Amino acid sequence: MNEYDYDDETLDKEQEEVREIDLPAVVRNWEKVATSYSRYNNIPAIIGFYSLLGDLAKNMVEIPFGPTSTDTRVHFCWIQTARTGKTTLISYVLNPVAKEIYKELEDDPYVKSKVLNFADYTTAALVGTYFENKKFIEDPEKIQKIYDDEVVKLATQLEDEAITQAEYLVKLEEAEKLSDLAKERWIIEYGPIHGEGMWFADEFEGSGVFKDKSHKENMNIVFQTLMNNFHNGSNIYHRILTGKPTIPLDSRYTIIACTFPPEYMLKTVAQKGILQRFLPYIWTVPDDIVTSMRKDVIKGFGTRAETQGPPLQLKQGILEIYKLLKRRHESVGKDKDKTIVYSPSAEGVLDREYDNMLRYIDNLKPEIRNVVRLFEMNLLEYMGKLAVLSSIAMAPSISREEDRFIVHSQNIRQGAYIVRKCYTALVEWLENAMKDNTKVFKEKSNFKEFQQAYQLALDRAKPQETMTGGYVWKKNVLEEASKLLKVSPASTYRKFEKISEFFETTKKGKQAYIKVKTTEA
Repeated sequence: MNEYDYDDETLDKEQEEVREIDLPAVVRNWEKVATSYSRYNNIPAIIGFYSLLGDLAKNMVEIPFGPTSTDTRVHFCWIQTARTGKTTLISYVLNPVAKEIYKELEDDPYVKSKVLNFADYTTAALVGTYFENKKFIEDPEKIQKIYDDEVVKLATQLEDEAITQAEYLVKLEEAEKLSDLAKERWIIEYGPIHGEGMWFADEFEGSGVFKDKSHKENMNIVFQTLMNNFHNGSNIYHRILTGKPTIPLDSRYTIIACTFPPEYMLKTVAQKGILQRFLPYIWTVPDDIVTSMRKDVIKGFGTRAETQGPPLQLKQGILEIYKLLKRRHESVGKDKDKTIVYSPSAEGVLDREYDNMLRYIDNLKPEIRNVVRLFEMNLLEYMGKLAVLSSIAMAPSISREEDRFIVHSQNIRQGAYIVRKCYTALVEWLENAMKDNTKVFKEKSNFKEFQQAYQLALDRAKPQETMTGGYVWKKNVLEEASKLLKVSPASTYRKFEKISEFFETTKKGKQAYIKVKTTEA
């Protein structure tokens, strides 16, 4: 058994499926170790690996989609029941391993990354602001004179041997910088997300993107912009400040956002574009699994595991991949388009996997399907990203150098497996959320009164006022409802319009007949 193999005796259901799909060995090992810290969170652990690898690869690989392209960053939004391992996975695995990798690569020309843990979700905090330059001089001639005087002074000191030639050059450069500084009235102070690295955006519910109405509504625009392809500059967010220059925020961070399911989440998923830019994984953890998680915690009480602290050994597998990718990138003249090669079969398999996704989506209820299809384009894009990253991750296991960094049909299936797990989880959550939402809406509306009015109208109806199947004249139902609600007919009609989706309607001539839908929860 090599270092990346599973011990068959410890395989859980998810790991068996992962092995069956044959994800890269390094990914399987990462998933095995990560889930020993954060139990049952297999898919988030796997996505976490790809997010880190995508961040490391982003300056050497650009993924083409015909006339457009995308970068390798995998932005991950993990929405899950509170206290079920999100913080554990980030704090004990992703965060420390990323820090160690970036530390080792701090002098590397392709990695300028750092780890960011930041949860102040305001535009000023994220993007930055300006402060007034106290050294600003409005008169350009005065700036020039100050600079000229300093040059003369330094030349005299050099001539008198008061300073060395090296000191003279340093002080001259400082004078030039001060001169340039004096020309600027405003000095930009960028927010922490200017630059690149991994941003673990914990407590993401505080971002404001889930709010029904919020002063943070512009956060949606900020996040959507930052997640755009940075190779073409579309990721740059311009903050406009009255009376001051625009702040051009160039963020190339990979975002891993975590939260419990917040209020108004259904509306966010259905109507806003923010979650559609992420690779989303939404899981309401069943009670039995929550109990198992708690039992695992109890088992560790009073004992110290042999391995203490974060699993920093995981960095070696990723560093090996990175070194091979760097060598490949430089061998093709540092051309980001040529670092990865695509086999002729890749396109066809991607098309089939997309068709499989469509078939799944098309079989859903219309209200669910309409929401899921909003994610469709980005899910397809993530299939491609994950396929490319799988190809990169497999490099150490391929002996012939010329056979590495080629995206094959296997890599497409690997990427599709992960995406499939995400959209099936999304569907399951949507089905339950919409059911719960319907239930709450019924409780808060006048549905019960209209349901009672329908039954009264049906019981009192003459034969000509009914139709087969339980239909009864609509006007009779509204008349009964008006009596129950003690409001005018016009007000009754308006109230009915709000809950009409829970009734079936048919017509016979000009006469409308209705009945209560029996399929609704």
